[in-house]
Amino acid sequence: MNLFDAKIITTQFGVEIYVDEIKHIQVTDVHLSSPDQPYHECLVGVEYTLLRDKEFYGNRMNYFWIRMTEDFSSLTLVEPETQSLFAVKNDEERQATKMLIEDWLIKTDAFKDSINQLMNDYKNQKDSVVLTQFLEHLLHLHSNDIQTAPVQKLEELA
Repeated sequence: MNLFDAKIITTQFGVEIYVDEIKHIQVTDVHLSSPDQPYHECLVGVEYTLLRDKEFYGNRMNYFWIRMTEDFSSLTLVEPETQSLFAVKNDEERQATKMLIEDWLIKTDAFKDSINQLMNDYKNQKDSVVLTQFLEHLLHLHSNDIQTAPVQKLEELA
């Protein structure tokens, strides 16, 4: 591991350090579209280390949803009600977090390894074809997909 495998975001509450290792990312709660829900989504958890006043303040796991329309043509990043990766951040910090997500999803191996592991876990399940298509689209996202994706709070979408 070298220092170049880490991303750092400076916020009003301290410095968040993100490390590109599979143990620091979780891809869970995959939901496929249904008559009541016309989109596919998965919950992504990212662990980071928080430093405040140059002292270790602990590790945190925060989350965001990746939501795609049924035809995979539109992407939205959704803040969960609790433990949002975007929570208590100003506009500049939220933009830096979005750039982190772009780097994390497009340019690092941890997210891709997590998606591939998930594909292996679900390959024999009932909806595995649609699930595999969704996960494959996540593996092939482009920077522009993330840059143009709105970030919305879960309650705004209800």
